[in-house]
Amino acid sequence: MGITQKTRRTLTALGAAGALTAGVLVGAMPATAAPSSPGAADPITIEAPEDPAALASPDGEVSPTGNIHHCSGAWCFQSIWDKASNDAGGWWAQSIMYVESSTTDRYQVSFWPRGETLNVMDRRSDGQPARAEVRVENRSGVTVDRDTFYTTYDSTFNLGTPDGSGNIPEGYRVYIRVCIGNSDQCSVWTQGVA
Repeated sequence: MGITQKTRRTLTALGAAGALTAGVLVGAMPATAAPSSPGAADPITIEAPEDPAALASPDGEVSPTGNIHHCSGAWCFQSIWDKASNDAGGWWAQSIMYVESSTTDRYQVSFWPRGETLNVMDRRSDGQPARAEVRVENRSGVTVDRDTFYTTYDSTFNLGTPDGSGNIPEGYRVYIRVCIGNSDQCSVWTQGVA
């Protein structure tokens, strides 16, 4: 992934099998794509908010609870999630899609539970905006909000309540994915928790 001004953290991958059984990743992978995961020696670099406390360890050397990575055609997809140490009960999540030949040529969406912020990155010069889709479910699994955000650069959005006047209640599930413009080419849904 590309170098940015944001704090970068390195995570060590877990196997895809454990992540799939955890039920955190939703949505279907293309039939031609088999789930895979980098080896334990292959670190994953993620971009975290400026406050490193969002990660489970201040130095960023942690194993995420979930990491799934697969490629299909010219595109690769990655979903990463873990507990947020600065928000009791909260889980951060990232959903990424990138061109297989260049990990810096990508679209990415990240949910950070402290403050319920959404970071959307468009690192492609294809003229298409990154479209982030968000679905919020209450503790009973009922969808209570859907939002869509567009950007042609790196942007941060405060999710809050549908009208922006408050916060997402603690324990609500926040599903995120990123797409290319208005197309149906999207990363898989990845779950965080407010």
